[in-house]
Amino acid sequence: MSGLWVRIVTAAAGLTLTVGVATACGSSDSTVSAPSSSDAPVSSSAPTSSSASSSAPSSGAVSSSDSSLPATAPQDTPAPSNFPGGAAPAPQGSKGAAYLAELKRQNVTIPNDPDNSIALSSAEFVCSERAKKSPASQIKTFVTAIVGSGTTDPTAAAATADKVIAAASSTYCK
Repeated sequence: MSGLWVRIVTAAAGLTLTVGVATACGSSDSTVSAPSSSDAPVSSSAPTSSSASSSAPSSGAVSSSDSSLPATAPQDTPAPSNFPGGAAPAPQGSKGAAYLAELKRQNVTIPNDPDNSIALSSAEFVCSERAKKSPASQIKTFVTAIVGSGTTDPTAAAATADKVIAAASSTYCK
């Protein structure tokens, strides 16, 4: 009997929510509106000189024909020095070079990894998880997701993950 009441209460709550949303969305009394030139308050204390009125629009809205606004362009700002990640690939060292050489020997290519940052991050992950004694299946699941993000073939992604794990274990984790 309690299962019936749960269904009735759930159906009533859903109906109430649906009616409330439909009422709020269907009404013409919107509480949010964009300012338009007719919405601008008329004030007797507004500046009357032409230079003051051209530097600041009175309605608060910016029109595309207002040429008094300065043009802005994206600025090239460098990332902070402590930013995780960044534009430069991780330093390779001899372990990284040996690992990347092993991946190349096995014809392993990771999609969307022109600077080998994904490959090197995968090796770091494999080594840290092996040091924590994480289960091999868990490591493979994560590495498959990392190296297979640019592919649509799960079998190929799993095979690449196996090669990445083997290469990291034999060259990078030492």
